[in-house]
Amino acid sequence: GILVGAFSAAQIVTAPLFGAWNDSPTRCMREVTVACLFLGILGNTLYLLAPNVWVLLLARLVSGVGGNINSTGQT
Repeated sequence: GILVGAFSAAQIVTAPLFGAWNDSPTRCMREVTVACLFLGILGNTLYLLAPNVWVLLLARLVSGVGGNINSTGQT
């Protein structure tokens, strides 16, 4: 249950940060999108190559942060 919930927990905690970054006057939508995509790819790669459960948890957290592309892309 913790591994499944880690994605949503990371997304809930970091969504306001990505929202503020996306709404800032100096923002570039491309920067936010590329950052989210990069974090998603990094998290999924870590998830694939994880040697133990702690790296799996880290991978889910990183993927959750990268999952904020859904909320930032809707502006």
